[in-house]
Amino acid sequence: MCDSEIYANPDVMRLVDDLTVAYLQCRSNKRNKRSAQEFELGWAVRIYELAELVDSRNYKPLPSIAFLVRRPLLREIFAAAFRDRIIHFYIAIRLEPLFEQLFIDDTYNCRKGRGSLFGIQQVHEMIRECSCNYTQDCYVGKFDFRGFFMSIHLPTLWQMLKMFILDNYRGDDRGILLYLTEIVVFNRPQKNCIFHSPLHAWKRLARVKSLFFAGDDYGLPIGNLTSQIFANFFLTAFDVALKALFEFYGRYVDDFTVVDELKENILKSIPLFRMIAAAFHLKLHPNKIYIQHYSKGLKFIGAVIKKERTYVSNRCVRNFEDMMFEMAMIDDKEDRAAEFVSRANSYLGYMIHHASYAIRRRIIEAMNEEWWKYVYVGGHFEKLVLRNEFSEKSKINCRISNLKSYD
Repeated sequence: MCDSEIYANPDVMRLVDDLTVAYLQCRSNKRNKRSAQEFELGWAVRIYELAELVDSRNYKPLPSIAFLVRRPLLREIFAAAFRDRIIHFYIAIRLEPLFEQLFIDDTYNCRKGRGSLFGIQQVHEMIRECSCNYTQDCYVGKFDFRGFFMSIHLPTLWQMLKMFILDNYRGDDRGILLYLTEIVVFNRPQKNCIFHSPLHAWKRLARVKSLFFAGDDYGLPIGNLTSQIFANFFLTAFDVALKALFEFYGRYVDDFTVVDELKENILKSIPLFRMIAAAFHLKLHPNKIYIQHYSKGLKFIGAVIKKERTYVSNRCVRNFEDMMFEMAMIDDKEDRAAEFVSRANSYLGYMIHHASYAIRRRIIEAMNEEWWKYVYVGGHFEKLVLRNEFSEKSKINCRISNLKSYD
């Protein structure tokens, strides 16, 4: 392709610039992934080809990879092709700042400066404030939507997004944004996917948690950046409605919590919760309604919130123990030492924010003896550290030295 052909279409070149920004964000911290490495080979040409497809309205998502994860719960994941994740970032870059102006302060997931730890701290503070620093009674109610992501009604979501973009987005590429958003919303990855988990494993997954049983007009794939963002947007009106009912309200994905001085206020509001949820084609999970005095504790986002402090949930502890046992069974410990450190530290990094020293110490001290050759403990059982001689940098230097010796 000659230079005159490349620069002939200014619209395509603007798209190339925009998609390049999205690509650089998409590959951040992912450059060790095979899909990112494959795209990086000739990435400029690939971005231009993608821009042409979008500009000509011929873009179609590639097959996603479908697999199941067991922790923290059995869950179905769809991993989009790297090219399609660039499109997701293109959309997110434009819509996230606008959504932030719309969201209430008390939604915590998939938002910069918030997250699970922030949500736990906020709910802890709500309880303290509502109980007047634990001097008065107050009650907490926790609720969950049944099969949340699989219950999202796509035509409703699309109409909400379409009206929001038309009313709030002022960029020159509004037409492109609408086009790509509609494609992403209505993409059904379950119709054309590559399975990376055995098909029989899906038998253990409840139908309400699988896209394969969601119906053509329902369900967002868990695993896509846009699914998290769109789900938050979808529930904004629900958040506003409940915030008007309860001063102390917070939500993390499909778990929401209210705190009130009177238990009766929470109980009598349940029918209203159901009615508001039904307007969004959602249902409260009948087996996940929890209303108790604050002194009984509240399980929220992997933690147990109590009066003076927060604790790690039993499920989180069991998952950590299961992971340690699983990694103890592998044979190629030296080759997978970095993976082991990374997985262990994901749990330790979460646990250190809660009262968990004894738990961390017990699990680490029970670690398979062979691992001590490759790792040591940092701080007060706060993290595992890979010994220098087994780091990736050390391995590379060793290979270089071997090559020089060979020469």
